[in-house]
Amino acid sequence: MAIGPPSGIPAPPAENNVLQNFSDATAGRSLQLYHCVASRTSAATTYVLARDAGISSPTTTDVTGSTKEINFDITINKSTLISGTGYVDVTFNLNVNGTAKITFEIIHYDGSTETSLTGAIDTPTITVAGSESFKVPLSFTKKNFRVGDILRLETILEGGAGDKNTLSHDPLTAGDELKLWVPVVNLE
Repeated sequence: MAIGPPSGIPAPPAENNVLQNFSDATAGRSLQLYHCVASRTSAATTYVLARDAGISSPTTTDVTGSTKEINFDITINKSTLISGTGYVDVTFNLNVNGTAKITFEIIHYDGSTETSLTGAIDTPTITVAGSESFKVPLSFTKKNFRVGDILRLETILEGGAGDKNTLSHDPLTAGDELKLWVPVVNLE
């Protein structure tokens, strides 16, 4: 079950890359939604965290019989204090009976040093062919992000020998989204 904002909460100004989708004004906290999207050029595929659902190309990433790391990044443009419990909404598919799982970790990168804010968190392992969706809770260590710092969702796909694990990251197709909910302490 996806978490959504209560009705009547306005969107922030367009120049702010932090989208507040759920707020608790009395506690001074909010959950901010980021969509995980990909952009392919002739040279490479870039993976980003985006505040708006947009076109993702490709819409899936596969791994067969090994592991694959994908980093979804966003550069912070407003000082932001992150602390509390957030979530990753994920859907992935196993093509044949076997084993597959995904490991998530939230990283703060200041241009020279990566700091883990959550430690590595695994989805349950799936063993039966088909599609599975999970809401993975993440406990964030308190961290102040300064302008220019990078918030990263490190994603590691794992598939057993001959097992193709497919991660969906298509924000325009319900059920095929990869979403990150970040707990923010409002600074204002």
